[in-house]
Amino acid sequence: MTSWRKMVREWELDPDKRKLNPYEPKVRGFTLHRLRHDLAREDAELIKTDLAAQAVSSQISCHQLIYQGIELEEQLRRLRYDMMHMGNNPTYLACAKLTERANSLCRRVKAFAEVQVLHMPVTAVLQQQASTSNESQAVYNLPLFLPSKVFQMNSSCEMVLLDFEWRIRYAAAHDALEQMRKHLLGRNAVLEWKNQYGHGVQEGNCSQADVERLNAKISACTSQYRMHFEILKHFAQKLGKVTWGTELCPLLDEDIRSISHGGSNNATGEGYVISSWIWNTSGVDHTDEENVTDCMSPFMLMSESSNNLEGL
Repeated sequence: MTSWRKMVREWELDPDKRKLNPYEPKVRGFTLHRLRHDLAREDAELIKTDLAAQAVSSQISCHQLIYQGIELEEQLRRLRYDMMHMGNNPTYLACAKLTERANSLCRRVKAFAEVQVLHMPVTAVLQQQASTSNESQAVYNLPLFLPSKVFQMNSSCEMVLLDFEWRIRYAAAHDALEQMRKHLLGRNAVLEWKNQYGHGVQEGNCSQADVERLNAKISACTSQYRMHFEILKHFAQKLGKVTWGTELCPLLDEDIRSISHGGSNNATGEGYVISSWIWNTSGVDHTDEENVTDCMSPFMLMSESSNNLEGL
């Protein structure tokens, strides 16, 4: 307690807030928001000492460029998924919204390519080659030419850009795992409610819709994590990243499961816990496990409360 009070006093007296924040939770050490803060501070220090970097970063900084590129990559991937799952007879309104969304992403990708040339001049040549080879292509297939893609095409750019991308993807992989864990907890809560309180066609359809919605979110987190993991694995040795593999592992289909406990009829016993590596890696946040009811529909919550009142 004395050491913690000392940390609080030092942090409050520090005008630049460079001391370790004692109020900051230590459960998840790698989050995308925290990494963006660290990269912004590094970029600020670089701009102070490097006049060339200050001139180039007047429009967009290096880490902002890479972050926006990865964000666009994720939005293009979601657009592809939504277009592939429109159904056979979509309404005019659904088609209009999807087309407007595709047009907006197309404009954003073109604007991204214009500012990308400032930090990665080689992308101007790659963009021209891509435009001549593929005159007509779907919006979700538009190339972004992030540093990892540039190196995979046997071209080159500054290594600091590749390092920025690697660190952002490393934090994004941790965030994808955390979101997957929360969706798995939510699916468990819905299934437990269905077994205990669910009865009738209406409640069955409602709970099944919630399960399908959570399964879709789990699949999205899975594909996002696997995409980041492949790039991390490919460039880890090139960037000298050694210990990253102790926390992130290849995600197999059998690894995507909730924590299961042995039952009374199980030979392992009720206290036996079966879990995947995704629950044993560092950064597992248990603070939101009590809020898994957010994944339930209002109808299910009302039904559960009425059942609890009947039991009183």
